[in-house]
Amino acid sequence: MCFIGIAPFEMIGQRLYTGRVAVAQAALSYCRKLFEVTRAYADAKPIWSPLTKPGEEMPSLSSIPQVRAQKTTVSSVLVATA
Repeated sequence: MCFIGIAPFEMIGQRLYTGRVAVAQAALSYCRKLFEVTRAYADAKPIWSPLTKPGEEMPSLSSIPQVRAQKTTVSSVLVATA
């Protein structure tokens, strides 16, 4: 039995595909927001450093090379998926 020229199997397949796309878009949106909040936290979080002199501003968590590299990598991946 067809509904306006579309087989039931095709309708089910289209609904499954549409649902997967919606879930993927929601996950990507959540990932972007999580990265934004995490980046703001790392930028604002001061860390202790033995090289900081009295009266100087303490470096932030995002100034650590490993964190900086991850920020760059994740940021480029999230921009590429836009």
